[in-house]
Amino acid sequence: MPDAIAQYMAAQDTMSGQAKRTLTRLCGALSDAPADTQRDALLDLLPGIADTYGDAMSEVAARWYEEYRAEQIGQDGYTALSLPSQASEQCTYAVRQGAGALYGADGDIQVLANSLNVVLDYVVREQARKTVLGNVNADPAHPGWARYAEGNACAWCVMVASQGGVYSSKQAAVSSKAGSRYHPGCRCVAVPCWGEPSRRLRDRLGECDSMYYKALEGLPVGGRGTSQVLAKLREMYGLK
Repeated sequence: MPDAIAQYMAAQDTMSGQAKRTLTRLCGALSDAPADTQRDALLDLLPGIADTYGDAMSEVAARWYEEYRAEQIGQDGYTALSLPSQASEQCTYAVRQGAGALYGADGDIQVLANSLNVVLDYVVREQARKTVLGNVNADPAHPGWARYAEGNACAWCVMVASQGGVYSSKQAAVSSKAGSRYHPGCRCVAVPCWGEPSRRLRDRLGECDSMYYKALEGLPVGGRGTSQVLAKLREMYGLK
């Protein structure tokens, strides 16, 4: 049986890919339009694309939460909540910030599309994380949660995962400062925990913890700031 966390990450990859392909088709249809028309169309349509796939991702995350919960503690009738996507402001800002790529002799809508695809990817994955954390907070079984950093995660994500461990539901409600920070392109996921983490999650947290402390041990006592630890992780493990 495929691992539940791996399936969940694959579902996010699929949803993100669908969102980006929708934007690519839109930009292709606008490729011969004047720059102002391109800009206005993206301002009008991108928020809808983001919210459509964000909402769909939230539904997937909610169903995954129910299934994963049942796998961990059994069925008890809990119905997971999905959360509405609210990406309009973020998308509008991204279009306005990047619209300069549409103008001038070298104006190219595909240049802007590339940067907007990063935004769409972030919106889809962040909606999944918010849905899981919202359910962790609402779940009467009072689970905690942990950040699962994928196998090829960057140094920052490995460091955060190593220090986070399992957060309480109360911390989920206030979005624990370090654990809930995700960068563009990040594939880390929030995974609920009822008591002891699942074996896959526990093993990965242990791997990140070991990598972090080995990097720490390779640094002088007076040179163990965040930037130095990140540099050491990249040096030792070839991370981004």
